[in-house]
Amino acid sequence: MKTLNTSFSIRYTLLFFLLFLPLLIKAQQYTITGGVYSVAGEPIPYTTVQISNSDSTIVSGCYTNPQGEFSLNVEHKGTFSIHYLCYSHT
Repeated sequence: MKTLNTSFSIRYTLLFFLLFLPLLIKAQQYTITGGVYSVAGEPIPYTTVQISNSDSTIVSGCYTNPQGEFSLNVEHKGTFSIHYLCYSHT
């Protein structure tokens, strides 16, 4: 009788860990923040910012806020390039 209970609890313990393991292994996110400013040091609002990895694949993108600041989330560490695009309406 004891062997049956031990085997039963081991099975449920393993089942529990197998069901919840993906929640424990969730990818970690990293945040990259910065700002886009003119040569004079003035913020450039609503600029498109894109971040790409070392093989030029775009990983994430966003727009700067009215103060020229941005915040991007990436799912892994690495070396990234940040590109921005803005238009002048004169």
